[in-house]
Amino acid sequence: MSSTLIKHFSSQSLSRSFEESINNYLEKLNKNDPEYLYRDVIKQVEYPLLKVAIMHCLYNQSKAARCLGINRSTLNKKLKDYGLL
Repeated sequence: MSSTLIKHFSSQSLSRSFEESINNYLEKLNKNDPEYLYRDVIKQVEYPLLKVAIMHCLYNQSKAARCLGINRSTLNKKLKDYGLL
């Protein structure tokens, strides 16, 4: 399978899963409007994303930064902020 096809499939699957999770979350609010939804979602998603990426890359920050498409110093700061270092 080509890497383009894998990326497309993975993105589609991840997007659907994420959309379903957000819809479930909003349904559980019982028609109450959420506050700070964007901030809260980013916090909830960023931690496991960083954790999985750094573990997948065997704690090699340079490799994890490339995997995530972010600067190594940004990754380092975020890992420290989340207590992952």
